[in-house]
Amino acid sequence: MPWSGRLTLLPRLAPRLMGGVLLLLPLPSLAALQEREFWRPDPGPGGHPVEVRVRANLLARGTHLLVYREEGFTPAVASENLAVDELVAAFDSVIHPCLTAVFGPPPDVDGNGAVIVLITRMAGGATQFWRFNQLPGEVAWRYGFHSNEAEILYTDLGFAGNRRRDNVAELAVAYAELLLYARDPAETAWARAIAAYAPYHCRLTGPRLLWGEEPRLGQKDLPGHRPPGLWLLALHYLRERGGEDGLAALATSPAEGWAAWEEVSRATGVAGSAAAMLADAAMAAWLADPHLTDGRFSFRTVHPPRQLDALLDPSRASAGNLPVSVGFPVYLQLRPSSDKSNPLTLQGQPEVRWVGRAVLLRPRGPDVELPLVFDADGQAQLDVAELRPGEEVVVAVLPLPAASPTFDRRQVALHWGFGWVPRLSRLAMTEDFRRLLSSRFPDGGTSALASLATLMGRLTGERATARGDSLTTRYAWAPAAVRVADFLLAEAADRSLPARRQSFLRVTPTRVTQEWSNVLIELPGADPRRWPVVVAAHWDATRTHIDDAYFHALGAHDNASGVAVALEAAGAIARSRRRAPVVVALLAGGTHGAAGARALLDELEGRVSAWIELDGVGTPEAYPHHTTVTVEGEANPPTVTAAVLRALRDQGLAQRPGEGHAASHSGAAVAQHRGVPAVTLRTWSPPPGAPETDLPAEVDVATTSPELMVLLARAVASMAVALAGPVIP
Repeated sequence: MPWSGRLTLLPRLAPRLMGGVLLLLPLPSLAALQEREFWRPDPGPGGHPVEVRVRANLLARGTHLLVYREEGFTPAVASENLAVDELVAAFDSVIHPCLTAVFGPPPDVDGNGAVIVLITRMAGGATQFWRFNQLPGEVAWRYGFHSNEAEILYTDLGFAGNRRRDNVAELAVAYAELLLYARDPAETAWARAIAAYAPYHCRLTGPRLLWGEEPRLGQKDLPGHRPPGLWLLALHYLRERGGEDGLAALATSPAEGWAAWEEVSRATGVAGSAAAMLADAAMAAWLADPHLTDGRFSFRTVHPPRQLDALLDPSRASAGNLPVSVGFPVYLQLRPSSDKSNPLTLQGQPEVRWVGRAVLLRPRGPDVELPLVFDADGQAQLDVAELRPGEEVVVAVLPLPAASPTFDRRQVALHWGFGWVPRLSRLAMTEDFRRLLSSRFPDGGTSALASLATLMGRLTGERATARGDSLTTRYAWAPAAVRVADFLLAEAADRSLPARRQSFLRVTPTRVTQEWSNVLIELPGADPRRWPVVVAAHWDATRTHIDDAYFHALGAHDNASGVAVALEAAGAIARSRRRAPVVVALLAGGTHGAAGARALLDELEGRVSAWIELDGVGTPEAYPHHTTVTVEGEANPPTVTAAVLRALRDQGLAQRPGEGHAASHSGAAVAQHRGVPAVTLRTWSPPPGAPETDLPAEVDVATTSPELMVLLARAVASMAVALAGPVIP
């Protein structure tokens, strides 16, 4: 598509004419803008970005864009001059008018009336919008960053050759993120999903982008593990049926994530719910029938390729299952081989909500939508007994994401059966755990379970009415995380446990300093000369994308479960008699080089007799090993190993030895490096490719077992007392 626009190339490049017009900057402006310094983000240790200060020169200026290039950096494109020409012209004539018409004008915090593109080294490769540049310097400092206090998009012009135009498409994605941030700063993951649609919306790329045949680096964190597929198609479906206003309403809705989809689906009249809209869009992607169901099962302007997951014969009794990414459809085509067909039963994992559509396809006569409704347990029945020769049924099924402001990246199973009802293997863990609790607690553990469930809810963001607002994130660098230490001190006080704050400084490589806090529950022993036993758990959490971490890091597995077990164990330890002191340490910076553990060890000068770390102790292993606890550590003294094994066995739990300390952020690894006998306890490790940081807090909590955590808290208390030396009355 031809681009037209006004462009100024500065004297350091060969001048170029666009439509016979060359704009020249006034000399005072040119002198002021020619050279300046910027902070740019780079990946840092532990997943937390750092910033690098670079000097850059002004290359070109358009109506709405200033282009700078880092000194000493050469882009990959064959002709930098031509690439800059295209970038400025496309932004002024296509990207800016297209996106501002939907999302509104850009902010202008620096008052220059333009967006800055900095051509620079980018470790991640994708063009990037860095939201912290929109903050005043003193506010950004609280987040651990410097702010350029300007609208800046970073790019390395990394696409060359016949993909050079993709640099422009990436610029559209980053600019859309900037505009969406200006409308709703609290939205993170779902704003990136809307921004990923921008290149197609501005006609900078073809429709193949919508179903993942043109994957871009900017889409790497869209929902699920496959190409973006249905999410971008669903956005296009909403735009086709709800118009530009529907897309704008989704972008500016004060509701977060999935809740905004629910709101806009109803308000635009596209569907009665977001689930219904997704199901209709899924069937439209396969069926493309404008004459059925008032056109709900068709797209008007695109024709996605069909993706068939299973061709099934309902005439034969059979069963099977398919893996499904949450939010993505699977397609089943039922084609009978005889005049008789068995009914179809679908069974999805019951902890996920399911939705589907089914259509009877006839060789003659109109096609017909068949009712397909999933119940609360994830089961649906489809009667296909009356299929005639030549007829077939297509079924689209998808698991719905959790109602969360962040993405739900789970992969779940869909079971199907003809003439047979699939039965998921129900885990026997709950009954087993309750039986263990009944034999160890006078009330069957009821009060302990209630206390732990309340604590877990508060740590993962539920409103704590007695103390005002709930926690919003436990990412250590986030300003909102300062409330976590206050919260933990209050929880300790509620349990009549003596606790104090241990503050220490954390400094980034760019010399930004924050004060972080450990919370230490110090339980004295009969002999204060003895070195203490430490029971530790890091309270901070993170997520894969830095924006999500700053605003929505509340994972139960990372590591609310460890904190909850440590607090429950602290109460039991306090009621015991022991020779050595015990310190229950709730540590900051666990996901940043075990910073809190290092601060504690420094204060204790390494004088620790044993270290017990709790990390990811809420989710049981899969059946039949749900009572197994992995114990990580190397070359521990026999006394430590014996105390751990005996305490677990007494609570009906089994030990599985681990190799070393699997988590690099484990305080136990730091303690062991300093000569302290140390173990890490964990009950479950996420499979590769599905880190716990990608799970919404709601989903994460649902996978935990309070019964297991109560039993483990009792075991941890026993092993801590044993290592401290029990005092026999």
